[in-house]
Amino acid sequence: MLAAVGQTGRVIGFDRDQSALDLAGARLQAEVQDGRLSLVKSPYSDVKKVITELGLAGKVRAILADIGVSSMHIDQAARGFSFMSDGPLDMRMDQASGRTAAALIAEEPKEELARLFYQYGEEPLGRRIADFIVRARGEAPITTTGELAAIVTKAIPYAGKSKKHPATKVFQALRIAVNDELGELERLIADGFEVLAVDGRLAIITFHSLEDRIVKERFQDRAGKAARAAVPRDLPLTAEQLRAATQADAVVVKPFPLIPHDDEIERNPRSRSAKLRVLEKKSKSI
Repeated sequence: MLAAVGQTGRVIGFDRDQSALDLAGARLQAEVQDGRLSLVKSPYSDVKKVITELGLAGKVRAILADIGVSSMHIDQAARGFSFMSDGPLDMRMDQASGRTAAALIAEEPKEELARLFYQYGEEPLGRRIADFIVRARGEAPITTTGELAAIVTKAIPYAGKSKKHPATKVFQALRIAVNDELGELERLIADGFEVLAVDGRLAIITFHSLEDRIVKERFQDRAGKAARAAVPRDLPLTAEQLRAATQADAVVVKPFPLIPHDDEIERNPRSRSAKLRVLEKKSKSI
């Protein structure tokens, strides 16, 4: 992105994980010092507040958001995101604030745990897993990723028959809940669009269906999908005339998401579920 904006442009990087900011700051020290790169410790949902304070509202040419957990989070057992190695059940992207996954597991009633597992993990056995967790926490606190993974495995009758680890969906659900990831995404789409310049673009990379569904539907809403459906198909209108007729203030750049090619997946297997969608602003809304 720094290469794309050149010597006269500016990149502002958001992250609520201080360790990620420290790594970026060390690697890109020269760019930080010359003012082309600013690093902000903040969730990306604060984009409107931060950009407005910088006096750049309505001037931003592009926003690129890489949603969800990072490889660094997964690979560090101490962060508690993965069941592949035992660690504290944390899952907070910002370890300086918020409730840990262990606290959530300890405090929420069975019905709420079941809802989280079903809604955020799309886990059909969410109620059964919640029941196992509540019984286990009644005997001893659940404080590590290994302990939770073992409990979930016991709760799933066919745990050994799937290629995926039986705790995958539960860990996803907890991570989303702990970090309010879907709420953050909704706010980013709404507020990020507002600070864009006309013809500026909002690009979002998602990694699972819950995120992608939100991005797809919100982008379509902003592009006037519902209003376009009411326009007769046989009217001879150009794309620009149709946008004006429906009073849409944006266009979806491509109807389908950009996904990684096979060679990219081979180089980086974790990219296999990535989807990139892009929305372009066509009129001022600030």
